[in-house]
Amino acid sequence: MTELKDFPQEMLTNILPSIKRMIEKEQEHIARMERELKKAHIWNSRPWTLTKMPTDHLEEFILKSNEMLAHLKQRQIEYEEYILKNW
Repeated sequence: MTELKDFPQEMLTNILPSIKRMIEKEQEHIARMERELKKAHIWNSRPWTLTKMPTDHLEEFILKSNEMLAHLKQRQIEYEEYILKNW
């Protein structure tokens, strides 16, 4: 695996804003999926509903997205610490 010291600092400072944007987009996407999941649970709780909305795929997607978000945040922290320490 490539280490941070292998990258020039200018490259890391250019990558950092991209990672921040990716984190923002992922957070927005997770929030949207959580709203959809909430709607599905409300729909499924109605007694007159003949067809139930599947929720498994949304729950799994939210879990995977949260894992990705945690990875991106960790990477952002590593880059910021490395830049501050070695600049």
